[in-house]
Amino acid sequence: MAKSDINVDVTDRVLKPVAEVFQAIVNPDKLSKYFVSNASAPLAAGQQVTWTFADVDVELSPEVEVVERNSRIVFTWEASGQKARVEIELSRYDERSTKIHIVESAFPMSEEGVQRALQQAKGWTDFIDCMRAYLEFGVRLRQGRTKDLH
Repeated sequence: MAKSDINVDVTDRVLKPVAEVFQAIVNPDKLSKYFVSNASAPLAAGQQVTWTFADVDVELSPEVEVVERNSRIVFTWEASGQKARVEIELSRYDERSTKIHIVESAFPMSEEGVQRALQQAKGWTDFIDCMRAYLEFGVRLRQGRTKDLH
């Protein structure tokens, strides 16, 4: 990361144990309940995965670098239109909840870079909000979204 680059940095708490939050991210059946329309495979280091987002008519193929059970997931992808690195860290907040910390890097300190970073910050906030609604209350916030809403 160059000195002038900026990162997206989002942290929140999910009212479920770490193992359950981890599974919600790596398990394609669970991930498709709140984030993607379809995930082709579980997240595993070196695994080829395709994520389909029907509501925006996009397919992405994250390159999974690291999956550490119940603690860390690292991948690169081009969701913002440029290659970026995403690191998701999970840690025990207390016995019934999890701290989730997501950093996506790096975006150039330019008008376009800042706009991309802002869009990704919005996306990761939505990711956590949708995950919380699904895991904590069984509500699927992404259900019914269509590309004309974006």
